[in-house]
Amino acid sequence: MKKRMLNAGVFQGNLLLVNGSYPLRAACGREDLVPVAAQYPKALLKREAACYLRLLLSRVGGLSCIVPVSGYRPAQEQAEIYENSLAQNGEDFTQKYVARPCCSEHQTGLAIDLGLKKSAHDKIDFLCPDFPYDGICAQFRRYAPQYGFVERYPKGKEALTGIAHEPWHFRYTGYPHSLFISQNDLCLEEYVAFLKGFSQENPLRLPARGKTVTAYYVPAGGESAGLPSPNRAGRPGWPGQTSAAARFDCSDYAVCSGCSSCSVCSVCSSGGGYFARQVSGNNVDGFIVTLWGKGNE
Repeated sequence: MKKRMLNAGVFQGNLLLVNGSYPLRAACGREDLVPVAAQYPKALLKREAACYLRLLLSRVGGLSCIVPVSGYRPAQEQAEIYENSLAQNGEDFTQKYVARPCCSEHQTGLAIDLGLKKSAHDKIDFLCPDFPYDGICAQFRRYAPQYGFVERYPKGKEALTGIAHEPWHFRYTGYPHSLFISQNDLCLEEYVAFLKGFSQENPLRLPARGKTVTAYYVPAGGESAGLPSPNRAGRPGWPGQTSAAARFDCSDYAVCSGCSSCSVCSVCSSGGGYFARQVSGNNVDGFIVTLWGKGNE
């Protein structure tokens, strides 16, 4: 039973790799989805991702001009978009810019397409919204990794992602994974593969304002060594959940400044700040464990 639960957890969490080779196997729970902003009630993300996106937009002053064009999509909607694009845009365009159903990150509730609204009457394209590399969009990109977001389909990575360059598509992976991905010019395919080189005994040190944050990979299918055990409250520290063990200052690690929606800060707010651990499945073959330490080393 425990082994089956662990294996099912491979398909849950913030670091899921979803593409043509690794389709989504677990549907996103609608109860965890919330609007990105009150004025866009149909643009949904998972609660943690939505919280950080709102804070990011507020940080750059983009609440009025950066539009959340498309967030969460159920499989049926993705299928309709794919078929409509085939009919209207042809096979070549569709294969480059529209993922097949269950191969789209939008079904995870962790991906958002953004568009720049230049005027009150500006019409934003649904499939390929304009999101340039200057002005307020450049500011958004500058701060995005600090809030857990990365540009998911960068130029030059098309052969790895299977999707054309999409300047408008951003993916929530969580901080500080987002910072490492950005600083090292990686796409998510590369990062998930890279993490397999790190174990509990030899973890990856992640940049986090000089604090101690480490991550390592645990393969699925075997024993659960390396995965956190359920904490004393009975809440497991794997996958997609965070457990508490020792005190730490949340503000040293996250930029949410009081947000109680994210998995790390929900632990902090409940008891004044703790050491935290989180496990995410990678949607391929294992788990990524992230540990937040108590201070500098």
